[in-house]
Amino acid sequence: MVLIIMLSFSAIACSGESKQILLVIDMQTNLLMPGKGGLHVDSQQTASLIMNVNRAIQTAESRGIPVCYILNEWTNPIMNFFTNNVCKKGARGTELDGRIERADSLFFIKSEPNSFSNARLSEYVERNSIKTVYIAGIMAEACVAATAAAGLKKKLEVRLIVPAIGSSSRSKLDRALEKLKRKGAKMVQAI
Repeated sequence: MVLIIMLSFSAIACSGESKQILLVIDMQTNLLMPGKGGLHVDSQQTASLIMNVNRAIQTAESRGIPVCYILNEWTNPIMNFFTNNVCKKGARGTELDGRIERADSLFFIKSEPNSFSNARLSEYVERNSIKTVYIAGIMAEACVAATAAAGLKKKLEVRLIVPAIGSSSRSKLDRALEKLKRKGAKMVQAI
């Protein structure tokens, strides 16, 4: 009888936990390096952005929160032409920037702004009963915004780690974060 009560209590305790994940979006060499086709983070943001993304990764890892790295790979020749091959599949500089910490080996490739366009990522979130998604990375007005909106549509709690999100300009960053806040994303300073 005691064993049954303990098992029931344990099941109740576990069911109350919120499964979490950290998505690190597009922290690729070309996107963090000025002069590569205009699609890069404002150089005044880069150092603090990298530091804060790494801090989020370290915190997630220490708390047992899976870290998923999302990378852009474009095969569209027109998009590649107009962006100077910044994210061209297989091109130099499209890898995860070497200054970014590697906590897990969970890498997902996308060719659209929304990270959940990768079916494997969506399946991973569903299979692991993820309820809360932390987001760090770039660009606030593009891939971060599209991923956050898709997460909200999937009824996930979306938490944007504000110091760990970058953009091509401060004004674009501020506008994107404000818009996502109005849609229901939570703004947090850390995990």
